[in-house]
Amino acid sequence: MILVAVALTAPASAGADAVVLEATPRAAATPDPTPAPTPAATAVPAAPTMSTSKGDYADPLSALGAGSPGCRRPSGAHARANCTRSGSVAHSYPVSAYGFDVQVGFSVTNLGDSFLGALQSIAALIWMALVYLVKAVLLLLEWAFSLDLLGAAMTDVRETLDRLHRDVFGESWFITALSVAALWGTWRGLLQGRTSQTITGLGATVGLMVVGLVIVSNPLGTVGHASKLANDAAVGILAASTGSPVDDPERALSDAVSGIFDQTVRDPWCALQFGSVEYCDQAAKGERTITNADVWLEYPAASRQRRGLYHLLKGEDAEGGGRPGVVDALAGPLGGAALDAVGIGDGEDPKLPDEVRGRVAKNPERASMQEAGGTVPRFALLALIAVGMTGAIVLLAYIGVRLLLASILTLLLLLFAPVVLLAPAFGESGRATFVAWGKRLAGALVAKLIYSVFLAVVLAVAATVARLDVGWFGVWLVQIALWWGVFLKRQELLGFATAGTSQKLAGQQSGSMMSSAYHGAQLAWMGSRIGRKLAAPATAPASKLGALAGERREARGAAIAGLASEALDSQGERAVAQQQAVAAKRVGRTQQARRELRVIDRRLASYDDLHTSARAEGLPVPTPDADQAMLLKRRAELLKDVESPEAVRAEQVARRAATSNAQSGAPVSPRDLTEYRQARARDHAAGLPLDDDRHLRAAGIDPVAYRAAAPAEQEVLRASVRGHLDQEQRLMRAAEGE
Repeated sequence: MILVAVALTAPASAGADAVVLEATPRAAATPDPTPAPTPAATAVPAAPTMSTSKGDYADPLSALGAGSPGCRRPSGAHARANCTRSGSVAHSYPVSAYGFDVQVGFSVTNLGDSFLGALQSIAALIWMALVYLVKAVLLLLEWAFSLDLLGAAMTDVRETLDRLHRDVFGESWFITALSVAALWGTWRGLLQGRTSQTITGLGATVGLMVVGLVIVSNPLGTVGHASKLANDAAVGILAASTGSPVDDPERALSDAVSGIFDQTVRDPWCALQFGSVEYCDQAAKGERTITNADVWLEYPAASRQRRGLYHLLKGEDAEGGGRPGVVDALAGPLGGAALDAVGIGDGEDPKLPDEVRGRVAKNPERASMQEAGGTVPRFALLALIAVGMTGAIVLLAYIGVRLLLASILTLLLLLFAPVVLLAPAFGESGRATFVAWGKRLAGALVAKLIYSVFLAVVLAVAATVARLDVGWFGVWLVQIALWWGVFLKRQELLGFATAGTSQKLAGQQSGSMMSSAYHGAQLAWMGSRIGRKLAAPATAPASKLGALAGERREARGAAIAGLASEALDSQGERAVAQQQAVAAKRVGRTQQARRELRVIDRRLASYDDLHTSARAEGLPVPTPDADQAMLLKRRAELLKDVESPEAVRAEQVARRAATSNAQSGAPVSPRDLTEYRQARARDHAAGLPLDDDRHLRAAGIDPVAYRAAAPAEQEVLRASVRGHLDQEQRLMRAAEGE
């Protein structure tokens, strides 16, 4: 009966000296003596095959295709050694070796220790989940730098582009597009007499279509070459940040991921396993190059060899310890066979090689974290470590996804080339579409550089933090702040990539800076042309001079209209932002009033019940006492304030600003600017007085401050409003081309 109870209660992964409540990894082997892979190798080597037993962790990563791409052509002795032993450039030992051990025996007579052992087993599962997430993120980074998606798929891309250009958007579409461009030029140049604009438009159309044809006919030599340069530069930036040779990008990548793994997995494992990172880094007994961590990581977690190392660390014999409690009673020859039959016996010889025994010095303090007394400290330490590891995981995953997404977007945008090639023939909007496509394609190519710089800076700072002389615990706290701080502030840190831009450059507004620059350049070109014509002998017909003068006036009017529209939008953006700030304050006051109303409602609950009952039964309403009367009066005031039209409008303005900010990244949207300009036009047409609140706000004057000012100061403010209104009217007329 006792045997059956133990078999039903204990997990199958229990060991010889203690029934450990933990799923254990497969046994690790000594480093594979086979030669390191040559540079010509093409397959990712799998992790070395290790003898398995029923208590060992399974390690399916290699079979699932999670081999390190850096192991195809490992560069450097360290990377080659890592690939030989673990199948990854990131770590020297298989992932299963980085689980921590639980040396808490199971016993039905000591349920407290059994419970603590179960807690430690849960902690071990959480830890291994974090380790696998770090492993996955590092693989993502390796693939992001190692996988030239565009280069690998260039043959298929060229064939797809040829099919799209030849069969789908072939000669008929191309001739149609050219015909549309010719008709536009005839109508614009001959019928409307806009010669300069026609020449400029047709020249831009031809130039853009030639660029598109070059990209479609030679994607490898254009976009493919640019992508290769971006990939090489990205890895070069990473090499510079890690101190690796710039001409050896594979080594730079392997050094980078290896450093991240040591900081986020190896050092925290030392803290959880021994309660000391310094102990891990110390040379093993009688060795110079082998550390204490190397001795333990040679074997998978919770393996019989690791239990032997635990006993040696405690100062006991490697095969000592026995089975505690009820299990000890069954440790005889017959009982041992029975234990093996139900899955909680030794099953195989746990002896360690003599050279391994000689490397372990007695240090019971370093073994305490693996015992029942180390459960609470280990759990607390794991919680702190999990915070930092999670920050590193989300930040590195964000960068890795962005790096891969840049390659994917480049591939997708390149496949749009046969369609975009035809766009310039369809007027100004078509040319704008082609330019926007080109910008996005260039942006996707440059994005990999930007995020590589971002990753390089993060790794450089992380390496600097890891070298701080404040102890591992202090370093880990700083790293928590680093990982999470950089992730939460990533948009601000990446803001340099879009410095100087605004929503006006997003193609959502006609009077943009780009249009102003275009019209200004066109006006300058027309001016120089007219100057040359006037300097020549006056032999041109009067009609031709008149046409040139008309074109000049038209170009000048368009430029002035664009600049006026820019100025109006700038004023509108400032005014709308001021309205939103006032609305935000009013919303805050409304929310405070609602909170006060809830408090008053609770205090008046009994009176309200009596009042409702009396009204329902036709009885006289109860008379409130002094406190209730004061609360009733205050509630009426608050309700009037909360339900006022001003409060409702403020909430609408604040809600609209929040929606615009979520959609476009700016609280003031182009729609807000258009509506503001229309509202100002109506205000001017209505003939409002100078001191009307709408005119005061448009001029940047607070109506409340104006009402409180002295008469002389009010006169000065009205003069300011008058000047603003005059300027606003002139800008409106100019923007409308009057």
